[in-house]
Amino acid sequence: EADSQAAADALLARAATTASAPLPFRVGTPSWSDDDEAHAAKVRAVLDWLFAGDAYQVNLARQATFAFEGDALAFFSALSRAAPSPFEFFLDAEAYVVAGASPEL
Repeated sequence: EADSQAAADALLARAATTASAPLPFRVGTPSWSDDDEAHAAKVRAVLDWLFAGDAYQVNLARQATFAFEGDALAFFSALSRAAPSPFEFFLDAEAYVVAGASPEL
């Protein structure tokens, strides 16, 4: 989980340095749906399926949730500039915001 935290911190730092003005949001420490060990076990299982011919493509992901204050669209825009992706989404449903990005379909 330390590696995940370091990666999230690095991405947020990169987003902050690509902004031309102070960022209009604050982000808390991410909480991941799986720790690194559990995620690695899932990766190994997927590799087994692929080598066995049971699957030819698997989209394995994990969710990050965190406390947030500020402008959600500005946050999404900063992350989009820091880590551009051809498949991105942003949904502001008033009670919650969902955002994501993937380099592939």
